[in-house]
Amino acid sequence: MSSARSSMSPRAPDAERQTKVKFSWHTRIIRTFIFGLLIIVIVVAWRFLNAYNNSADPRVAGRPLSNPHTHLHTGALGEKPGVLYLGTHYGLFASTDGGHTWLQSHGALNNYMVTAIAVSPSNPNVLALIVITTHGLGQQSGIAFSRDSGSTWQIRAPSGLSSSTYPYSVKAGSGGSGQFYAFYFYAGWLETRDLGAHWYPITFAHRSRQCQSSLPGRRSRSL
Repeated sequence: MSSARSSMSPRAPDAERQTKVKFSWHTRIIRTFIFGLLIIVIVVAWRFLNAYNNSADPRVAGRPLSNPHTHLHTGALGEKPGVLYLGTHYGLFASTDGGHTWLQSHGALNNYMVTAIAVSPSNPNVLALIVITTHGLGQQSGIAFSRDSGSTWQIRAPSGLSSSTYPYSVKAGSGGSGQFYAFYFYAGWLETRDLGAHWYPITFAHRSRQCQSSLPGRRSRSL
């Protein structure tokens, strides 16, 4: 009996050690799972709060400026009766009944500040906007053109300008629906006759450090 007892005694510590190793391994897996789950919950909650706090959409339907993070940059009357445009920190809003209703759930081009608006006098469906990117990540500031009252947009900018220039004002011309004038700081006034596909300078850069209130040699059209 004593020999049998002595032969089994070394195995007992080994079994106990294996049990502790298994318990430690299972505990480590559970802790890792809980830690990973906690990280996922934190990330999801952070993304939700970040999206809510930085949302560009109006908080109240039909009220473009109800979002506390946005504000009005400019406004313009359309060429059609009752049409009104608002350029905000998060895109363009439009009303067709003089501002009584605003049907958009969010602004057009809501990744941009809309700081100036021009409507073609020869075609009320043609619009031009000064758009400034709100975060600068892979997006181009410039002039946004639309042929269909804002359903679709094409953003263009004059080529060959210095990186220090930036758009300030846009005005519609009377020579056709594609004619617009844009003022760039440190570049002056430029003209396009084909909705921004080609641009022609009409003032000298050294005269453009201070924005002129009207086109040189032309009567400006009030917005």
